[in-house]
Amino acid sequence: MWFSVCALSVAEHDQKHPPDALWEEQIFLIAAESEENARLKGEQFARNERSRYRNTAGEMIHWKFKKIESVHQIMDEQLKTGTEVFSRFLREGQVQSLLKPFPE
Repeated sequence: MWFSVCALSVAEHDQKHPPDALWEEQIFLIAAESEENARLKGEQFARNERSRYRNTAGEMIHWKFKKIESVHQIMDEQLKTGTEVFSRFLREGQVQSLLKPFPE
């Protein structure tokens, strides 16, 4: 079976979680025998992708895995162009947040 697994990670500055922290949402395509197995595999992928680096202000940035937000089975087993792997319903405030440009 195929699943989409949504993972959330946060950027910590010098081991601190600032109030306006930058978050990353990653969605992985996972082949697994069960939802729980997909969750575990998704968490492994998310943890392995985390990195550390110094930003332009000299702060050490550490991306820290926080949680698996959701796991959804993909009903179409024959993956092909156009196969929907994830969808969700959003409230107006969520859409406005998604449409807000990221400051550079």
